[in-house]
Amino acid sequence: DSAKENVETIANIIRYNPAWKALFPEIEPDFELGWSAEGYNVKRTDMPYDQWVRLKKNISPDDTLKGYGYDSNSIIGKHPSGSLVVDDIHTDKNTASDREMKSVHRIVTGTIFPCRIPNNPWTVFVFTPWRDDDVPQKLKATGEFLSDVTPGYVEDAVGVLDEDIGKPIRLTWPDGLGLK
Repeated sequence: DSAKENVETIANIIRYNPAWKALFPEIEPDFELGWSAEGYNVKRTDMPYDQWVRLKKNISPDDTLKGYGYDSNSIIGKHPSGSLVVDDIHTDKNTASDREMKSVHRIVTGTIFPCRIPNNPWTVFVFTPWRDDDVPQKLKATGEFLSDVTPGYVEDAVGVLDEDIGKPIRLTWPDGLGLK
C-alpha cells in the first residue's frame, strides 16, 4: 500500500505541479495507456502519439510508474528502464530475526536485482539502517553503491537542548523536520 501511495504522489506531481510543467512541458499523463494505481504512463507531446507509443514499447512494455511491496509477486517479470527506487525495504518485522533478514536478502538478490536486466536502470535504495547485516549495509559493503547519509540532526554545542538524548543539537532540515 505504501509503495502505491508513493507512486501516486509522484503521479500527482506530474499531473498537477506547475514546476513539473515548467521543467518538462512536453511530458504529460497518458490517460489512454493508463493512469491509475495499476500503473501510470506518460506521453511526449513533442512527437506524434503513434510514434511515441512505438518508442515507449521498444524501451519497455511496462508502465512508466509502478509501485510494489518488495515481497509482491507482481515484481516478477517487470523490467524497469529508467530508475528503480527501493524505499525502506526493512521494517521492525523483517529485521527481528535472522530468518526474516535472509528472506529479504533472497528477494533482493533473487527477484529485484534480476528484474533490472536487460535495462540496467539507475538503482536507488532509500533507507533507515536497522542492523549491520541489513540489505543496504551489505550493498554498501560491495563497493558498487555510493552512500550518502542525511541525518535529521547533528550534535552542536550551541544548538537546542534535546531532552530525549540529553545533548544540544542543531536540526539539519529545520524547514522540513521540526524538533518534535
